[in-house]
Amino acid sequence: MMPYEDVLPGDPFERWHQVTCRNYSVTECQSIKDHAFSAKVQVHPFGDLAVSQISSKVSHGVDLKVTRSNREIRKDYRDDFVMWTSRQGTITFEQAGRCTQLHAGDMMLHDQAAPFSLAFSQHSAALMVIVPRRLMLSRFVQAEHYTAMRIPSESPLARIARATVNEIVSPDCSAQMRTIGEKVWSPMLDLWLMALQTSDAQPVQPRETQKNMRLQSVQRYLRQRLSDPDVSLHSVSSDLHMSSRTLLRLFASQGTTPMHWLWEERLKSSYAALACGQFKRVSDVAYAHGFSNLAHFSRSFKALHGINAQQLVRDFQADQTD
Repeated sequence: MMPYEDVLPGDPFERWHQVTCRNYSVTECQSIKDHAFSAKVQVHPFGDLAVSQISSKVSHGVDLKVTRSNREIRKDYRDDFVMWTSRQGTITFEQAGRCTQLHAGDMMLHDQAAPFSLAFSQHSAALMVIVPRRLMLSRFVQAEHYTAMRIPSESPLARIARATVNEIVSPDCSAQMRTIGEKVWSPMLDLWLMALQTSDAQPVQPRETQKNMRLQSVQRYLRQRLSDPDVSLHSVSSDLHMSSRTLLRLFASQGTTPMHWLWEERLKSSYAALACGQFKRVSDVAYAHGFSNLAHFSRSFKALHGINAQQLVRDFQADQTD
């Protein structure tokens, strides 16, 4: 479980934005003057999940909106889903061509690995259940089709789901709930997902769209593992609960294979890292991107990019001294 940080009322806006980027995902947000802003963030580990309380208050006429575009996603490959339960105010969320507004008691699903925008009303508060993608897709393979869909507060299962999430952060019960979190997080997650799946909104995606979204999901998973030299077709198949044959078919439609696609992504990421001076030695960038054989990396790098990795290092250093 990654380390989380809290935000206290009175902390400056920049502190809030930095913490939310570290806790959840990197986003862009227009700066707000500290006197016009107040917020609170708390995160409670809960088994393999985490439950976060967030609240904010801005002056009248001030907009609090965060966006995550492909540019931020390329910088930050975190791949969680977030289940929202609104507690106060209005939250406006846009993702995958859908826009929804949450009011107190409403729920929705949010995919951190796809572009989105979130806008908060003058006073707002919510709970966020952070679910790693591998856990979500092992239980709910169609999760990506249910993002930005409002689950109304009056839905019977939504009421039960909301009550259990509230119990985790309740001052009277939170310590005890977190203690037993290792035992109860899994059935509670199934309950929350059932509330999503039994809502009236049932998205229908064309077959080709489903295939493309599945491919993008695998690609996001692989990008998160650029540094892992042990990634294999078998490990990907096991982690994503997808047969090797299905994986090969998905990438065959792009004229490649999962491992060749990962190999190219590692080389592209290596080029970007060297071009901006992130690494000063070729060996460091190679090992950081999952290559264990330096000679193989150097040959592959030049074959793909038409330039030696070492030359790229020298070019950057020369630019810095000009």
